[in-house]
This record gives sequence, structure tokens and C-alpha cells, in this order.
Amino acid sequence: MTKKRQRMICGASMNLVTAVIVLICLLPMLWLMVSSFKPSALVSAIPPVMVFKPTLENFVHVIHTASFMKGYLNSLIVASGTSVVSIYLGITAGFALARIQTGWGHAMGAWIIIIRMVPPILFVLPLYNMYRTAGLLDTYTGLIIANLTITVPFVTWLMMGFFKGVPMEIEESSRIDGCGIVRTMVSVSIPIVKPGIVTCIIFTFIMSWNEYLYALILTGRRTITAPILVQSFVAYDGVQWGNITAAGLLVTLPILLISVFAQKGLVQGLTVGSIK
Repeated sequence: MTKKRQRMICGASMNLVTAVIVLICLLPMLWLMVSSFKPSALVSAIPPVMVFKPTLENFVHVIHTASFMKGYLNSLIVASGTSVVSIYLGITAGFALARIQTGWGHAMGAWIIIIRMVPPILFVLPLYNMYRTAGLLDTYTGLIIANLTITVPFVTWLMMGFFKGVPMEIEESSRIDGCGIVRTMVSVSIPIVKPGIVTCIIFTFIMSWNEYLYALILTGRRTITAPILVQSFVAYDGVQWGNITAAGLLVTLPILLISVFAQKGLVQGLTVGSIK
């Protein structure tokens, strides 16, 4: 067997294995999509019904549920607010840590990523007690601040790597021309790492949109988010599987749209800083 044929067989095998893995990963999403268009009586049928007339009754019921649409708006507000604050804090902190060449700077960078690795359950109880005293329970501000404990360390760590990929000579030339540190960061460094910033915005929005624990503990009727309200279709008389699948698909839809339309910018952002 020639080497060329061996490479072809090896490549085909890798493609087959990849396709199988991707299919397995997509099966839950495929089941969610198919079930959301089934009539309610067929969603939990055993054996599963694969041939049916698609219907929008599940989506109509979910959309006309006022509490779910209010939660959808709450999720949008919280995710957008978290993204804006996280990007501002992450860019400034990441730039500072990338330019600090001391042991303290390296230790601070390591400490930030350690904080990101801490499970959110360790923060939620202290936050609940502080929020109850400060009157921040069931508020957008409180939930955004809680989400920042997850997103800011993540964005700071990524932006630190992106800024380290910017050649120092460019910034030094800007300072020779009379620009201060802030002016250099805004006018020189940030435009270079713009794809990386887009990546951070995408990941931050997704992380905040999908956050469940903080929203479950720290919200109430006014600011409850869409992921929490999906479980509201579990009634005392049974589980409304059709409505749950439709609500789940609606909650997943913004993330899917962001992933599809921002794919190019996401790939560019992930490669920023790899080559100087």
C-alpha cells in the first residue's frame, strides 16, 4: 500500500470519526427541534412518533405566556448589561496586566484565572446575604454584578493574551509621538485586537444568557430570566413537554444566531495574538 493511499485512508477515517462525534453531540438539539414542532400528545409518545404533521401550537402557547416573554426580555437586558461592563473592565485590566513585567503582575494574572475556576455556588450564598441587606435582590443591577464574577476574569484573561500579541514597538512609537498610556491603548492597541474584543463580547453574552444558578437564587418575579422560566411548564398535573421543548428552542435561538452570523469574527478573534 502506497503512502498516498495510507494518507487517504487515514484522512477518511478521521473524517468519519469526526462526523460521528458531531452527530452524537447534535442529537439532543435535533430531538429538541423535532419535538417542539410535534403536537403535544405525540411529544412523549412511546415508541417515538417520527412521522407527524408539524404544528406551531407549542410556540404560540409559549409566546402568549406573558411571564416567559418578560423573562426573555430580562435575559436580554442582563446579558447585554453584563457584556458591556465586562468588556470595559476586561479590556482595561487585561491591558494593564499585559504590560506589567513584574512578578506581581504575573501573580495577579494567575489569581484572576483561579477565581474564574471557582464554582459559582461558593459566591451565591454570600451574594444573597449582601444583596438582602443592600436591597439588590430581584434587581437587574444585582444580577449583572453577580454575573461579572464569572465574565470579568474570563474577559481579562483573554484580553491579556490578546494585548501581549501586540508588538511593543508599535506602542513605543505612539508614546514617542506624545501619546499617553490611555491614548495609546485606545488609538493603537484596541484597534489591533478588535477581533479579540468581538470574541469576548460573544462569549460573555453567551455565558450571561445561559447563567442559571445566580438567576435562580437572586431573582424574583420582576427580573426572573428565560432559562429559569422553562421549568415553569412543569405543572402539578404533568410535564408539558411540547411547551418545554418550544421554550428551550426559543432560549437557544439567540445563541445559535450569534454562533452562525459571528462565526468569522469568532475564528479571527481566537487567532489574534498567535502571530506577531
